[in-house]
Amino acid sequence: MLRLVSLAPQVGIPPSFPVGEMPQYYSTAVENTSALVRHVACTLHGMATAYYPTVDNDTCIGDKECYEVCPKSVFDWDEDNAKPVVARPDDCVEGCVECAKACPVEAITLPA
Repeated sequence: MLRLVSLAPQVGIPPSFPVGEMPQYYSTAVENTSALVRHVACTLHGMATAYYPTVDNDTCIGDKECYEVCPKSVFDWDEDNAKPVVARPDDCVEGCVECAKACPVEAITLPA
């Protein structure tokens, strides 16, 4: 259980939040957890890690730059939280950095 708690920021849930606010993080957490599980599975089996963006929701200012610039429509837009969601990580093109370059606050990271 401790390991899952330490992964909370990676799947879009801040380390601490009021219990009543959990639903606002749920959709982002579900989408990001799917990508994280694929990454862990690839790592454990010695396979190449999938190439997809990760959004730091605490840093993101919700300007839609990543959403609008992505040539493969990897992102969906979460209207309730005004944040991008990595909805189609498998569609991301390895080596593409357009979303990260477009983000004015560097809230998007990509695998090295």
